[in-house]
Amino acid sequence: MRKYYLFILFIFIIFNCKTFNINQIHQWIYQCPDQDPEVAYLFDRVTPIKIAKDEKQLPSGPLKTIGVSNYFDEFYQYLLSDLGKNQIPYTEKNDVIETQDFLIRKIKNQNNETIAIQVVAKSESIFNKNNVQLSDVHKKAIASLSRALKQFNDAGLEIYKYFDNPSNKSEDLQKAFAMQLLLNKQYNIPSERILNVDTKDYNQNKENSQIALLQYPQKLEILILPEEKTKPQLEEPLSIGTLAKLGDEEYLQKMYNDLKEQIKQDGIEFKEDKDSLTTKDIVIKKIKSQNNRLIAILIYIRTEPIFSGFFSSKEELNDYGEKLLNIAGKTIKVFQESNLYFYGRTFDFEQKEKLKTKTNNTKIYLQKNQNISEDRFLIVKTIVSNMKDNPFGPKTEILHFYLFTLPASYLVDYLPEEIREIKKGLAHKMGTDTYLDLMFSQLVEDLKERGINITRKDSLIEQLVDRYEATGFYMGKIQQKKKTKIIKISFDGDFSFDLGSAKLTEKAKKVIEAMAKALKEYPDAKARIHGHTDSTGSKDFNYKLSQDRAEAVKNELVNVHHIDPKRFIEVKGFADDRKIEDTMGPSAKNRRVEILIEVPDQEVAE
Repeated sequence: MRKYYLFILFIFIIFNCKTFNINQIHQWIYQCPDQDPEVAYLFDRVTPIKIAKDEKQLPSGPLKTIGVSNYFDEFYQYLLSDLGKNQIPYTEKNDVIETQDFLIRKIKNQNNETIAIQVVAKSESIFNKNNVQLSDVHKKAIASLSRALKQFNDAGLEIYKYFDNPSNKSEDLQKAFAMQLLLNKQYNIPSERILNVDTKDYNQNKENSQIALLQYPQKLEILILPEEKTKPQLEEPLSIGTLAKLGDEEYLQKMYNDLKEQIKQDGIEFKEDKDSLTTKDIVIKKIKSQNNRLIAILIYIRTEPIFSGFFSSKEELNDYGEKLLNIAGKTIKVFQESNLYFYGRTFDFEQKEKLKTKTNNTKIYLQKNQNISEDRFLIVKTIVSNMKDNPFGPKTEILHFYLFTLPASYLVDYLPEEIREIKKGLAHKMGTDTYLDLMFSQLVEDLKERGINITRKDSLIEQLVDRYEATGFYMGKIQQKKKTKIIKISFDGDFSFDLGSAKLTEKAKKVIEAMAKALKEYPDAKARIHGHTDSTGSKDFNYKLSQDRAEAVKNELVNVHHIDPKRFIEVKGFADDRKIEDTMGPSAKNRRVEILIEVPDQEVAE
């Protein structure tokens, strides 16, 4: 009988201690068609905790003491009171505070429990171009919000700038970062409290609401939600621009922390010192420059335990191997603005071919299961080396990853001698003609991999040797006495720019991507970029347009592919002064950009 009563008591406790988890939350949303679509996103960040039934009897306290709903109800009441104290005119109805310039509302789930606070404002009332310029009302509102965040330490925030035109996405991301900087520097909101900064496509995130401001396509949104003290691993790639925002060192440090967190979550025992993390089969290490600057992350993985197995051949990954590879793969996927060198390394020449198969199988696995694109692998190679740097010992076969964001030339001096693929000054040792010939061959292969259907033409037009062409594009070598002096790349208006525009087409970006990869791997080479127009329009307009086109190519190389600006000898627009077709009318061939890649004499002398 006692067992029976204990069982009844147990059931009573379960049904009266109202606990929710992520799966239940998603069921609430999907079963309730009228639920605010914003709620579905927010639930992913709610930590499973108990929600007490009697809200009125609860004292003020930390989030995990009083529950998410009570916590954000009190947060809302604090804001309401603070706005009144600051004499900001508002109306409040149905858990929505509205002013002329912004609104604050509770985000609730199906059970009418508050799970977050949303703040929305019109962007033009906050931003002057890409800078924050607050009105007096907005200054008071942001001050109230910052005071509330200081009072409620378990709350974090996310900042989103909406766009209705994809061409404005980059500009709007800068605005979101500007708001983050304002909160961080002027209102002393710590960086760790700001959980995410990004853009949202208004057309994909429309809300079914009668509130006019929520329908505004250019709104700024701040979400106040539970700050997760132990944040889950990121699964989706960080947005492009995160690297520029954080800087190379902080970006790489976050990569290192992400790798460490995955090892912890997988339950793998490890030892850690200042700059490395060691387990039985995987070692993660920071590479630092002579002035202690973090420039790369190394990952060493022993091949023996990850390829051997009863159900797999010795060249196929086993389950344990997939587990270790996913640690590296997830980080490479999330931190999409990093590049990598990937090597299979052995001390035994007889094992090289088998290791080559393992290396290729590993690459295929990462591409298939973690969606790592081909262009991220700047080098994939199997080598035989003395393995002096191998943390597992010189006779242990390994897979070896280098993850980095800086131009590859920064990394060269920190690679083991056996795997140095590039080195500044190498053009002087091998001769500039050979150096440029190798670079040209790589460009040809990389363009083909990117879907540019180039074919070789036996032509000496413009004195070019090894001329390759595609529709609207050609490249070749300029030689003197049969020695390559310059690589010339040219794409015309139909390929690269629309009439009267300096905005690059996607095809042009593919060519620039291949060129960036070559420049990274051949650090002695430098480039001239020349913009040209046809004869339509005024001379002044064409000079500006041609300069803008040359700058557009340079900016793509610098801002997107992180090529050092010092690598550009000249970036200049010539209007229609250097026409290919002798016509005063529209001409795609005259409306072009030319890139001339060379190794200057002073580079050779160095």
